[in-house]
Amino acid sequence: MTKAENDLVSEIREQLKFETLLREISTHFVNLPAERIDDAIKDAPRRICEYLDLDRSALWQFSGKEAGRAFLTHVQQLTEAPLPGESLNAGASFPWLLEQVQCNGIVAISRLADLPPEAGRDRESFQRWGTRSSVVVALHIGGRVAGALSFARLRREGDWPVDVIERFVHVAQVFASALVRKQAEEFIKERLAFESLLSNISACFINLPAEQIDGAIEDAQRQVCQCLGFDLSALWQLSAESPRFFTLTHLHSPPDGPTRPQRIDAQEAFPWVIQKVLAGETLVLSTEDMPPEAGRDQEARRFYGVKSSVVLPLATGGGPLTGILDFDTLKEERSFSKPQVKRLQLVAQVFANALARKYAEQALHKSENRLSLAADSADAGLWELDCSTNLFWTTGRTRTIFGFGAHEVISMERFEATVHPDDLALVRQAIRRALGERESVNAEYRILTGDGRAKWIASRGRPYFKPTGEPDRLMGVSIDISGRKHMESALKEQLEEIEKLKSRLENENVYLRKELRMEKGFEEIVGESKGLKAVTMAAKQVATTDATVLLLGETGTGKGMIANAIHQLSARRDRPLVTVNCSALPQNLIESELFGREKGAFTGAHARQAGRFEVADGGTIFLDEIGEMPLELQSKLLRVLQEGEFERLGSAKTLKVDVRVIAATSRDLRQEVRVRRFREDLFYRLNVFPIPIPPLRQRTEDIPMLAQYFTIKYARKMDKPIEGIPKDTVQAFLRYSWPGNVRELEHVIERGVILTPGTMLKVTDQLIPFQAGDSNDNPLKDLAAAEREHILRALRETGWRIDGPSGAASILKLNPSTLRFRIKKLGIRRPV
Repeated sequence: MTKAENDLVSEIREQLKFETLLREISTHFVNLPAERIDDAIKDAPRRICEYLDLDRSALWQFSGKEAGRAFLTHVQQLTEAPLPGESLNAGASFPWLLEQVQCNGIVAISRLADLPPEAGRDRESFQRWGTRSSVVVALHIGGRVAGALSFARLRREGDWPVDVIERFVHVAQVFASALVRKQAEEFIKERLAFESLLSNISACFINLPAEQIDGAIEDAQRQVCQCLGFDLSALWQLSAESPRFFTLTHLHSPPDGPTRPQRIDAQEAFPWVIQKVLAGETLVLSTEDMPPEAGRDQEARRFYGVKSSVVLPLATGGGPLTGILDFDTLKEERSFSKPQVKRLQLVAQVFANALARKYAEQALHKSENRLSLAADSADAGLWELDCSTNLFWTTGRTRTIFGFGAHEVISMERFEATVHPDDLALVRQAIRRALGERESVNAEYRILTGDGRAKWIASRGRPYFKPTGEPDRLMGVSIDISGRKHMESALKEQLEEIEKLKSRLENENVYLRKELRMEKGFEEIVGESKGLKAVTMAAKQVATTDATVLLLGETGTGKGMIANAIHQLSARRDRPLVTVNCSALPQNLIESELFGREKGAFTGAHARQAGRFEVADGGTIFLDEIGEMPLELQSKLLRVLQEGEFERLGSAKTLKVDVRVIAATSRDLRQEVRVRRFREDLFYRLNVFPIPIPPLRQRTEDIPMLAQYFTIKYARKMDKPIEGIPKDTVQAFLRYSWPGNVRELEHVIERGVILTPGTMLKVTDQLIPFQAGDSNDNPLKDLAAAEREHILRALRETGWRIDGPSGAASILKLNPSTLRFRIKKLGIRRPV
C-alpha cells in the first residue's frame, strides 16, 4: 500500500476509535440514575480531552433569573492554568462569544488572532485564563440555550475539524438530555419528599396539645428548610399593642445566622413588604431585584444578610392578618417555582390554623378557669335543666346550697319541693317565661332547709333552643343571699350616718388637696443646741394632751414645723392638721374661711362652704400669726376655744366641734394687749402652754449642721456634685446675725448651690445682705441674749481661746473661771 493509502487507513481507524468512544459515552447515559449523572458528565469530557489531546473541558449552565450570569458546574483540566470562578458574568467577560452561542449554537476559535475586532473583551478573558484555541457548543434544553459545553487548548493553537465539532454537538445534546432528566427526576423526588413532609406536618398538628404547638412549628420550619434548601425561617406574629409591630415567636436559623430583633417596627423597616402582605399577597423576593419603591426594605434585608425569600401572610378562614411566615436564603440567591410557592402556602395555612387553635384553647382554658374561680369566689352554684328529661345537672356547691344529696337525682318535682310555698308561683312563672318567651331567668326566692328555716336564693339563667325552635336546656347560677337580705334593714339604718361621713370626707378632701399644694418646709428637725432641745422636750410633753399651745418666736424659726410635730405626736394624728395663716387671708374673707358660710351669705357665695374649724373636727388647727387676726373676730375665736361652738356666716345654726388649737405669733402679744390690738382674755386663753422658740443667732451651734443639711438637700435636688462647705464660709455663717433665722439660712444655701460651679459650696458676700450689728432695724434683745451674743463674738475673734493675753477673758476683762461659768450658764457650745 502506498503512504497515502496508509494515512487514509490510519485516519479511518482513528475516526472509528473516536466514534466508538462517543458511542460508549452516549450509551453510558442511557438509564443512568440521576445521582450519577454529574460524575458521568465529568468523566466523559476527560476521556474526550485525553483522546484528542485537549487541555480543558468545561460545562456552563446559564442562570434563568439573571441574564448573562453563567455557573461553572462541570470542569476537567489536564494542565496547570487559572480557572474562572464558579459564577461568571458571561455578558461582561465574553459578550461577543455569548451572542454567537445564543444565535448560532457553535463557536470555533482556532487562534485568538482570528477573533474579530468587536471581540476585544473576549480576547482579554481568553488570555487571562490561558486559552489559545477553543470550541463552544450550546446546550439546548426545552427550546432555549440553557448552557454551553467548551473544549480548549492551552499549550498550542490549532484548527477544529468539522467532524470533531459535529461530534461535540452530539456530546452536548447527550449532556443536555441527561441534565433535563436529572432535573426532572430531582424535581419529582423533591416534590414527593415535600408532599410526604407536608403530610407528616399536617398529621402532626391533628389533636396536638396546645402547649406543644410552638415546638412542633419550629421543628416543621427546620424540616422545610432542610427539604427545600432554605437557610432560615422566621414566623412573626402581629403585636396586640399596635399593627406596626411584629414579634418574632418561632425561628429556625443556622448557628452563624444573623441576630434578629425580638420585636420590630414593621412599618419602619419593611414598609413596602408589609403593605403587600397586609393586602394578602405572597411575595417571592430577590434582595437585589426589588423595585425602586422598596428601597427601605432592600436596605433592611441587606443589613440582615437576606439574599432571597418567600414571604407568606398568616390568616385563618379569610380573616385578618395575624402574622408573617418567611423562608430565606442567606448564602446565595435562589429562584422558586410556582409549585414550590403553592406548597409553602399550604405550610403557612397549617401553621396559621395551629396557632389559631392554640390561642382558642388557651382562651377557653382561661375562660373556664376564670368562670370556676368566679363561681367559687362568689360562693355560687352552677346548674343546667335538660328540658327533654326535666332533670338537673348541678355542681357540688349547688347541692350544698339546696341541701341535695351528693348522688341524688334532682328532678323538677324534687327542686320545687324545696321552694317556699309562698314563692313557688314566682319560680314557676320565671321558668315558664324563659322557655316560652325566651326571657332570661332573674328571680329571688326562699327555700326551706331540713330544719324548717328559710334561706334566700338568687338565681340567674338563660334558655337555649334547638334549631326547630323547641326548648333545649336552661343554664344558670344560684347564690345564697340570706346574709344580704338580713343586712338590708341594718344598712338602711346606717344610710344617714354614711351621708354625714361622706359630707365630712368631701370637706376634708377639699382641704387636703389644697394642703398638698403648699410648701411644707422642713422634713425633719435639725439641730442639737440646748435651746432647740428645750423646745422639742416641751413639744413632746404637751403633745399627749389637748392643751392649747402658743408658739412664740421670730419669723423663720420653724414654728410651723413644731406645730406639725406636736400634732403627729398627739392622739389626733389620724385626723387632719388644718393650717390657717391669719396674715395671708384677706380681712373680709377670714371669717368665712375659719367658720364657713352658707349659700348666699354674701355676694359671690354661690355654694355652702365648710370652715377650717369644721374640717378640723377631731383633729388640730394651727393658727399661724394669730396676732394679725382682726379684733372683731377675736371674740368669735374665744367662744370656739372656750365652748367649742360657732355659727357659719349667714346661718343661725350652732355647730359644735372638738378641735385642738395651736397658735403661733412673731409679735409681742403682751404689748399688743397693752395697746388694745389684742383681747386680753383671748391672750390668756391661748397662753396655756407657751413655747418660746429661740432665734438662730441664739443657737449658733446648729448653724454648721443646718448648713450641711440644706447643702445636701439642694445639691441632690439640682443634681450638683457639691461635697462640702469651706471653713471660711462656715465662719461667715457663724458671724452673721441671721435676722431671717433658719428660713434665711436655707435661702442663702439654695442660692449658693445654684451659683456653685464646683464641688465646694460657694457663697459670695452678696448672698448675706448685712452683717450682725450693721442694721439698726434689729429688734431689741434682753440682757441675757445681748451678753450671750457679746461673749460669742469675743470667742469667735479669739478662735475660742479663753486664757492668755489674747484670750476672750482678757478682752472681756473677766476672770477666766468667771467666763467659763457664764459660757456654761448661757448654754454656749463651740461648733464642730
